[in-house]
Amino acid sequence: MIVLLISLACGLTTLWLPLGRDHGEMLFVSDLMLHGGAPYKDAWLIRPPGLLFIYGAAIAAFGKTTLTLRLLDIIWQSATALALAYLGRKFYNDLAGFFAGILYSIAYFLGNDYWNLGNGDAFIALPATLAMISLLPSNSGSKKIWDFASGLFIGIVFLIRYNHGLIFLPAIAIIFAYEVDEQSYHFWNRLRRLAVVMAGFIACVGLFVAYLYIKGALKDFFYILFVFLPKYAVQTYDEKIIRLLIAIASIHIKFGVKFILITIPAFLSIVFILVRERKKQRLVEISWLLAALIGIVSMLKFFGYHWLPLFAPLSLLAGLFFELVHRSLANRRIGWGLIGLAIACICVVSFFRLFGPVIIDRVRSSVALSTNQMSYQSYWKRFGNLQSGGDFSASANYLSAEYLMQHTTPGEPVFIWGNEALIYYLADRYPPTRFFSNYPIIAKWHSQSSYQTLLSDLRRKPPVFILLVSQDVMPWVTGQGRDSLTLLGLFPELRQFILDHYELTKTIENIHITKRKEN
Repeated sequence: MIVLLISLACGLTTLWLPLGRDHGEMLFVSDLMLHGGAPYKDAWLIRPPGLLFIYGAAIAAFGKTTLTLRLLDIIWQSATALALAYLGRKFYNDLAGFFAGILYSIAYFLGNDYWNLGNGDAFIALPATLAMISLLPSNSGSKKIWDFASGLFIGIVFLIRYNHGLIFLPAIAIIFAYEVDEQSYHFWNRLRRLAVVMAGFIACVGLFVAYLYIKGALKDFFYILFVFLPKYAVQTYDEKIIRLLIAIASIHIKFGVKFILITIPAFLSIVFILVRERKKQRLVEISWLLAALIGIVSMLKFFGYHWLPLFAPLSLLAGLFFELVHRSLANRRIGWGLIGLAIACICVVSFFRLFGPVIIDRVRSSVALSTNQMSYQSYWKRFGNLQSGGDFSASANYLSAEYLMQHTTPGEPVFIWGNEALIYYLADRYPPTRFFSNYPIIAKWHSQSSYQTLLSDLRRKPPVFILLVSQDVMPWVTGQGRDSLTLLGLFPELRQFILDHYELTKTIENIHITKRKEN
């Protein structure tokens, strides 16, 4: 109950945070699916599919509001904290699990910004933890059912982020290393257990493939997965290995310092496990950590939310460290106890010195918004980075959505030349084409047929408004060093279509709103 209350309290500080570009993209496609559309076929999307069903369930449960995702995140991550507390209890003891759940909630909710919270990889920790729980030898009932359930959870992890299908590594470790010294250990029995886990995984992924087949979207999905995605993956470092290695080293150091609350205690727990404890079942926690790290590095992007799958194994190991400190003091091993306590205090104080001002500001802003002492317009302006040469503005997205709602009816189409799908979601408006993002059009390796399809769609059903986005340069995604508005010059037919039929009516920061001319 204490773990749950602390998690909810931390989560409530995030409730009023605005949504980011990535949230909008996935929420838009999820909403489209609820209206009968198919991902990849009716909405071009580079991201894995798992999150679409999670977001879709949230929209179905809470409605199509700006709070939907934040509510989902609070509930999901609180469940994750409880699951980690239970798993820590089973791996170590009650107190270690207690600390693990609390540390996870604090590190996740208070250590991440509006963009990372509830984004992509944030939803991996819960199914990964449940996969481990399902494999515990102490579970009552049929082992086959538990093992099959574990495979289903691993399948969910895979569908959220393909790279983190490596969660199979700790699953294998828990099957073959846990209680390995007991007389009941039989290699072939455990191999059969792994086969059942694989069956659950195949069933989960197979259901999704069947869904795509029924929707007629399998061909589009395979094109994006095997043709577009590999080219996208290598954009960040221009295929220069030295830049990649330097980035990996520096980013790991920054992450370790930023989340010192769990990284240093986890590292010290690993040292304890390797030097003092040496129990074979500890391979589970260490292999889980390694699997998450490999999954992150293999993506070659290192966005903030890519690191979130590490929080679960780190929190488990950090929980063990805090329990060891308590145990040392309780057993009057004062020397080790005081050293551990000093390290723990340094980690906690350092974390809150870094994030304390942000946390206080969130609480104050929440109170001010709730009591009408602050307008949402002024609040939204805090989120974004256009002023510092970045590519996103929350206020531009929210205000543009309000403008579209005021000047269109729900059935009228609008189109955005850029990747600000959040506007579609907030305004509850839809484009007349599957290319709600212009990424597949402006990418250096784009397909000419995609561009022709976009032109055909716009001519067939001209949108009431076309929004042109500037200052959205993202070479790590498209390989282009120019923004969408400038790149429009590379597509003369589309540019001429807009010049002939549309006129500029309003500019909101980096979003230029053009309206279809009267005949």
